[in-house]
Amino acid sequence: MTQVIDIRFKKEGLVKLIHCSGWERGFKSKGDWEGPYQSMGLLPNSNVTYFAKGMHKQGMRVGVWEVTFIPHDREIPLSIMLGKYLNNERHGEWIIRKSGKPIEKYIYKNGEVIKTI
Repeated sequence: MTQVIDIRFKKEGLVKLIHCSGWERGFKSKGDWEGPYQSMGLLPNSNVTYFAKGMHKQGMRVGVWEVTFIPHDREIPLSIMLGKYLNNERHGEWIIRKSGKPIEKYIYKNGEVIKTI
């Protein structure tokens, strides 16, 4: 289990959490993430750092999210995933970009891939 250090211990308002592998920042209401949210950290068992930003509603991911993957090997280009969440599940078109160019597109319905473009 990852140890979490809450540098602003509270269940309401702006909360900043520091983990041993990254951080989270956003607003909480009644203990759940609510509104704008950001996180950054090292992916487990990899040499890749991620940065994610999006919205939460009652603790669930909703709306447009963007996740950037930054390899520690500078020879590998960074990747960006952009898409929408509906009730904490991927829904609609998700695009993966490398070096600014779309390389893969997926269509999701209720968290399941229904088409690859």
